[in-house]
Amino acid sequence: MKLGINSKKPKKEKAETAAAGDVLKNTPKKTQVKPAAQGQTNSDENNPKQYTAEAAEKVKKSRNYDEMHAKILETLLELISQKGFKSTTTREIAASAGITEVTLYRHFSSKEEMFAEVAEKYTAVGLLHKLPPEIEKLPFKKKLNLITRKLLEVFKKQSKVFRIMLSESMMHPQQAKMHFEKVPFQIIIKVSEFFQEEIDAGRINPSLKPRLMARALLGMFISYTLLQEMLYGKEFESFDFDEVIDNYLEIFLNGVLKK
Repeated sequence: MKLGINSKKPKKEKAETAAAGDVLKNTPKKTQVKPAAQGQTNSDENNPKQYTAEAAEKVKKSRNYDEMHAKILETLLELISQKGFKSTTTREIAASAGITEVTLYRHFSSKEEMFAEVAEKYTAVGLLHKLPPEIEKLPFKKKLNLITRKLLEVFKKQSKVFRIMLSESMMHPQQAKMHFEKVPFQIIIKVSEFFQEEIDAGRINPSLKPRLMARALLGMFISYTLLQEMLYGKEFESFDFDEVIDNYLEIFLNGVLKK
């Protein structure tokens, strides 16, 4: 006699089965977390949309911060050119930049810190830090021509600021020391390093002191800028830019005596 399985379930059993099905049907499905591949995580960063949105927001905030940071520095530079460093207040800087002093102090701890960064980014100091690497491959005279050309361009562009700072330095010795330390002295250091490299390479006279050579070279172009731009000598006579560079470098390198 064969043992068979009755396909018909008792009524009670059917009812229980239906009830269980309803419960399962109405229970929210659990999201099955797949094992992370090696080197990955199961964080929200794996959601491209969410991750992109968060990254974009961070970039946006960073960009806004950088833009405001630059605006504050440019505002300080403009105010210095109008009334000097000492007379410019943080309240004026904030107001001119369209922000509160609280926001200003989120970027800088003091006016002196602002000035240090202005000197680094907007004067010849910053320029000397950003010279292209390929300059090292140029012959000495061409290298020197490029450096002095860039310096004179910056001196001319920032002559209004230099005029105010020079006037301010005469009345306030402490300001004069800060100005010298942050701008001229840094330029002297960088240019003297350049001369030391040339001495080490055997291209210029080793008996000369790099610091004094740097001061002599810079003195020529600073005095030219002082006379032409700050004291308005250009209204009496003007010179071609290339002619100034070539003549000054000829005097610096070879002197004025006929060979």
